[in-house]
Amino acid sequence: MFESYTVAKFWKCAFQVNPAGYTSYRGNQHNLTEVEYNQELVLVAKENGISVIGLADHGNVDAVDAIRDLIKQSGILVFPGFEITSSEKAHFVCLFDRL
Repeated sequence: MFESYTVAKFWKCAFQVNPAGYTSYRGNQHNLTEVEYNQELVLVAKENGISVIGLADHGNVDAVDAIRDLIKQSGILVFPGFEITSSEKAHFVCLFDRL
């Protein structure tokens, strides 16, 4: 899917996708287990034609491996990463090479 191209090629991307635990960082809750959330995320991404995902949690990378493996199995390219906030309240999403 992501071979070398000699002409322009465009993919639909979602560059700040959060793991299941992110909602607790925001003070919210959902009623899904981590496995259910991950499966639902893949389903929604596929339904919306997403080909590339940037996976970032706020200051935490604990949940990245499980969700990254599931997303990769579905044929979606994953850039793992994290989100941090500066002392000035600026947010930065840091994405790394696909593994």
